[in-house]
Amino acid sequence: MEKSVIIIGGGLGGLTAACLLCKEGYRVTVLEKHYTAGGGLHTFRRGGMSYETGIHYISGFQPGGVLRKFYTYLGIFNRLKIKPLDPGAFDVICVKEDGSRYPVGVGKERFIEQWGRLFPAEKENIRHYVEDLYAMADRFYLCNMRFPDEDMPDLYQSEEIAVPVGEYIARYIGDERLRNLLAWNNALYAGNRETTPIYVHAIISRLFIEGASRFVGGSQQLADAMCGLIREYGGEVICGDGVKEIVAENREVKYVLTEKGRRYEAGMYISSLHPANTLEMIDPSQFTKAYRTRMSAMPNTYSAFVVFVRMKKNTFPYLNSNMYCTDRYAQIWEVGNYRPEEWPTGMMVMTPPESEGDEKYAEKVIINCLMNFDDVRAWENTRVGRRGETYEQFKKACEERVLQKFECYFPGARKNIESCFSATPLTIRDYTGSKDGALYGYAKNCQSMVQSHVSPLTKVRNLLLTGQNINLHGILGVPLNAMMTVAAMTGGIEPLIEKINRAE
Repeated sequence: MEKSVIIIGGGLGGLTAACLLCKEGYRVTVLEKHYTAGGGLHTFRRGGMSYETGIHYISGFQPGGVLRKFYTYLGIFNRLKIKPLDPGAFDVICVKEDGSRYPVGVGKERFIEQWGRLFPAEKENIRHYVEDLYAMADRFYLCNMRFPDEDMPDLYQSEEIAVPVGEYIARYIGDERLRNLLAWNNALYAGNRETTPIYVHAIISRLFIEGASRFVGGSQQLADAMCGLIREYGGEVICGDGVKEIVAENREVKYVLTEKGRRYEAGMYISSLHPANTLEMIDPSQFTKAYRTRMSAMPNTYSAFVVFVRMKKNTFPYLNSNMYCTDRYAQIWEVGNYRPEEWPTGMMVMTPPESEGDEKYAEKVIINCLMNFDDVRAWENTRVGRRGETYEQFKKACEERVLQKFECYFPGARKNIESCFSATPLTIRDYTGSKDGALYGYAKNCQSMVQSHVSPLTKVRNLLLTGQNINLHGILGVPLNAMMTVAAMTGGIEPLIEKINRAE
């Protein structure tokens, strides 16, 4: 029992923690409620075509990249099929207001040069901004897979990183259009110019500037590779039977019960679910009222409405860039803060590659439009496939608005659509287990840095937390959070960092 672990939830966080623990000699059992593991990595098939649910866009896998090191250590990097995006324009910002298109290139110097050429009066300011952004991201030792400095202060109590991102950009950049454009990727972290702390923007911006890629054939391959590793080490990944109750006494978990009535016991337990959902499974007396209230009351990030489009053969170009489309420069900051009649104010358009090779045409297009859960709250107590006619009408109306906007940015595209379907925040909630369908877990707030930071440790001695709510979210943040959780069990983060750095 001492070296046994049960992990609740088989998303990216749970699977990553499981893999790390397997390599540390633990016997691991992952319990996942869906028919397959993966969470946001899940790729499903419809009409013979695969579609990704969450991870469309990755970084850190280029030579020297932190995630390349990480997955090389796990022994699965070479199993992944990855296609780099266009180094001269991994992202393209399209602004309907004046018809402008702005490429965003890979590499610090290229990034500085591109923006300096477009805004020559700001060239030196852009360099200072980027240099300081890199220096900010460099302070987070785990993001750089290095040992923490012994004299490093608590970053989450530092006034320097608590600056709101909008204020930080404005310190360097005078041009209002450029201020907005430099926040082009705020949809990747639920950015709010007044409340999002600068460190979130710095880490994510640097990550993608250093290298951007896509999975070929979908992100499920990463989940499948991790499940394979767990089984190779003698662990289990049990799908289709989620945990419904965590039974604890005297602040110690005794066992968990699943929806099918099975009982599982171990020495340690890790929940990769949203903390509020985890607390709903356990006797309230095991946690203080203040802790339970805090975990339930912390605001979540927004969700999305996603349209999955299948294009007629050889009609729509393969885009080796992600297209960020916005009606007006000022709306770059307002994608998640819209008036219902104006939705969608922006969209992210992607053409994920189905197979390897240099594609000329795209077989599919995924269109992401940020959406607040309140827009679908009227149906929050319904189930997939049983939401009623008014919900279906709502979906169709939203699909139509998205496709109208898609046509504005890609004239003539609609006539080449073979079929399409969509997902709402309810779909995301029900398939990923994310509270309110939140894309990135809890919202980080520079006005309450400590309060919006969640530790992997809990007051229940043998119950730990992992997943996107613990620290940073996304393809980088969740694996690093899993490292923190595992380090709390195995005796410190330094040995893990050393092993990972030694592996590449």
